[in-house]
Amino acid sequence: WANSGAMLWSASEIRTASFISANTPKDALFAAAGKHNHPAYTIGGRQVIAGYDGHLWSHGLIYAEQDAVNRKIISEIDEGLIRKWEVGYIYAGYAEINEWGASPEIMEKSPLLEKIYEAPEIGVRIFKVRDFD
Repeated sequence: WANSGAMLWSASEIRTASFISANTPKDALFAAAGKHNHPAYTIGGRQVIAGYDGHLWSHGLIYAEQDAVNRKIISEIDEGLIRKWEVGYIYAGYAEINEWGASPEIMEKSPLLEKIYEAPEIGVRIFKVRDFD
């Protein structure tokens, strides 16, 4: 692996994961795309609604509901689902935007969300769900 030239995470993704580790609660739940190397859960150490489907499937888990909820939260900013599933953060990066239909611009305008991190060099924004209680 060391000699292959393949890169699992870029320096910017590692910085993003470090931000997540340092600035979000250890038990925080993220809505994030299910990628095998997603920084939020692989090196950021946070829980996600549904992770990489290859891992879930290979362990025999039934994850269709979680995957559908995750995609709807990310693409539609569905407040009811966010509250029901107690999602604290939404990760908007390449996969969420280009594969799942996330719109960081809409997220930035949402009164439900607060942007807490941005890495423009990799097109990542992290949003915290505002607590209305």
